Amino acid sequence: MSAPYVLLSGKAGFMRRTVKTLIKRGEKLLVFSQFTSVLSIYEDILSSMRVKHLRLDGSTNGADRQVLIDRFTVDDTVKVFLLSTKAGGVGLNLTAASCLIINDLDWNPHNDAQAEDRCHRIGQTKQVHVFRLSMASTIEQRMDEVAQDKQRLKRALLSDGPHPDSGKAAGGG
Repeated sequence: MSAPYVLLSGKAGFMRRTVKTLIKRGEKLLVFSQFTSVLSIYEDILSSMRVKHLRLDGSTNGADRQVLIDRFTVDDTVKVFLLSTKAGGVGLNLTAASCLIINDLDWNPHNDAQAEDRCHRIGQTKQVHVFRLSMASTIEQRMDEVAQDKQRLKRALLSDGPHPDSGKAAGGG
């Protein structure tokens, strides 16, 4: 059933090819999307490929969340964890993953950074590969450029150390 998705969507085709390659290399993947409908499409694709996967989104209750996280962590047959960016972006430790795919960029680059942090945690022993999917000549490309600019500005501001005026009394100099 996934053939129409793969034929109509560059991202779906990329996912099908990339997931197959990464799994052959022994990788475990986190796939984030803001849209649960996209997660449903990816579930169809993974099922047609016979790839064991899990899904966590806003409809997943708290008790089930932990069960899914624990299963992904210990079950080596589960290769892909599909997560909605909002539901899966905060407070999860998913160091079993060695690869992260962000399907669609968030307007707030910090949300994408939080998604990346799910597998960059204390206890991570593997190198983590991050893929940010963005189609050329679309608003996504512009969003990615703005997000990168924001991150560069943040790094520049934080790396310069204290501001020269810090420590002076207010109003004086």
